[in-house]
Amino acid sequence: MKPDTDNADWQCHGWDDHIRGQLEHGASLTFRQRLQWLEEMSELVARLRQNPEWARRNAIIEGRDPAITE
Repeated sequence: MKPDTDNADWQCHGWDDHIRGQLEHGASLTFRQRLQWLEEMSELVARLRQNPEWARRNAIIEGRDPAITE
């Protein structure tokens, strides 16, 4: 199957393209949509913080001692 070369919407050429796409998407949101996104992300972070395995991995990534809880 040959790819559709006329439709380049799905194509991404690295992290710079991805970041640019995210910024363009964010700029297209209304204020209400931005608030909804922020609320959803706050809920996600709260759920992740309750997961001890995620907290341990996050501590390692941030260079903290995973045995120390905050």
